Amino acid sequence: MRLNFWLIISLITPLGSAFSQNKELSYSKKLTLLAGLSQPLFLKGANLAVTYTTNRLIFEYSHGINLNYSEVLSSDYKDNVLSIKSPYSTGAGLGYRFFANQKLGMDLRAEAKIHSYEVKLNSKQFTKYINLDLGGGLYWQYHPFGKRTNGMEGIVIEPSIRYWANVKSSLKENYSYKTNDGRSLTHKPYPLNLFANISIGFTF
Repeated sequence: MRLNFWLIISLITPLGSAFSQNKELSYSKKLTLLAGLSQPLFLKGANLAVTYTTNRLIFEYSHGINLNYSEVLSSDYKDNVLSIKSPYSTGAGLGYRFFANQKLGMDLRAEAKIHSYEVKLNSKQFTKYINLDLGGGLYWQYHPFGKRTNGMEGIVIEPSIRYWANVKSSLKENYSYKTNDGRSLTHKPYPLNLFANISIGFTF
């Protein structure tokens, strides 16, 4: 999956050369506030983000709270732990805007994220740790009313596809425990890896 992600990035990155560096993009020097939809729908939490654009660069900060991954775990974790929750997820990103007009834009970002985790391993054992993740993602901005001038032009829908790799964790290496059914296992830091989201917000 990691190989596929970077293959997509390598194919899309050259598109940037197709756009003039001097062209003034729509929604330059703008602040945007966004709320993620995947977090409340699938993770029972919330995520807020703020971005600021220059002509070609985009700066991002996002923060998630009370995220519960217990219902979306892969089989490696779902069958071996009782729950995995994240009290907070926070981080920043820097991106390059390939294009942006009144209706549609796209950018590629490099991101650094810090994720805290609370894991219930069995009916008695519980652990906490913090992961540092590095990665990036592709973002699209769709302004459904971008050509209007009645105040609604700032409404934005932002789909994204991201990949974050865990590079460091506070979890003790080879952290061992026993499942409720008696199996001896080693808990590895939970990886978010590929993550899709749709956010809605407003560009001021």
